[in-house]
Amino acid sequence: MTENGDSTTRPIISVENLVVAYDRTEETVRAVDGVDLKIEPETIVGLIGPNGAGKTTLLKTLLGLVSPTGGYVRVDGADVAEHPHRAHATMAAMLEGARSTYWRLTVRENLEFFSRINAAGRGDERDRIREVIDRLNLDDLSEEVVNDLSRGQKQRVSLAVALVQDTEILFLDEPTLGLDTAASLDLQASLVELAEQQGMTIVLSSHDLDAIESVCHRGVVLDDGHIVADDDVENLVDVFRTEVYELVVEGQLPPAARSEIDRTYDLVSCTELRDRTTLEVAVPDAGRIHELTGTVVAHGSQIESVRTLEGSLEPVLDSLSFERSEPLERRPLRGAP
Repeated sequence: MTENGDSTTRPIISVENLVVAYDRTEETVRAVDGVDLKIEPETIVGLIGPNGAGKTTLLKTLLGLVSPTGGYVRVDGADVAEHPHRAHATMAAMLEGARSTYWRLTVRENLEFFSRINAAGRGDERDRIREVIDRLNLDDLSEEVVNDLSRGQKQRVSLAVALVQDTEILFLDEPTLGLDTAASLDLQASLVELAEQQGMTIVLSSHDLDAIESVCHRGVVLDDGHIVADDDVENLVDVFRTEVYELVVEGQLPPAARSEIDRTYDLVSCTELRDRTTLEVAVPDAGRIHELTGTVVAHGSQIESVRTLEGSLEPVLDSLSFERSEPLERRPLRGAP
């Protein structure tokens, strides 16, 4: 794989100027807005972004479950909208975990049913089912009804029914959602093994940065239906692990202080009122917060409070400096090699 998906290898997934729009009472909402994306074979690509960014809509459009308003999706050379059967023969999906299975059937019955979807008549059904059961440690659960299993066990069964279809491409929507640490690590290890040993192409959507870091080669960040960053996952994770701090300063911040902070860190926002200034600053190393506060004090300002902003990707997305007026293109993060 080459950086940002540039390669002489023919992409197995090609997306060009993709738009998915929904009409609401007073407006048209573009859940996906002008997305261009190419994914090479045998890579693992993570879709990252806040709720409502368009990750799940993009994933479902790649699968052909949502029809595009504009643009196209090609999977292994087949236009998903025009030739859905050709495209679907190359891909399987695990959508929102256990929703991918029939809960009233046993694990084995699910595997027997789904094994015939894309591989009917091949004659190796029993071997494939046995291989998947062994790979995901489902032997003791094979005769259990899916509805009686734990959340983590249901997730493994959902992955199993996708794998047993023996396709080239696997789509996963929040595969680690609701799993405990041990179950999540087991699932991540299985995905890495699949890509390395079976040459699968995997596209997964997740809020779990640990899973993205340990599994994916490449990360694609979405915000408001746009791709705002596309880079090797190591570079992306470094940015998303950046601490974002809110500093409240008495009075207005001197221009020289603001200039130095903007030059040294990522100044996400600066809100000035008559009696106080509120800064949101992305700091690449938590230990450097003392340098940041020292900069403010050195310019004669008094700090009222400092706190870490948690539970939101928006400040980090803002720090990527994506301008909506710019032409859409895949771009590495600022400062990435």
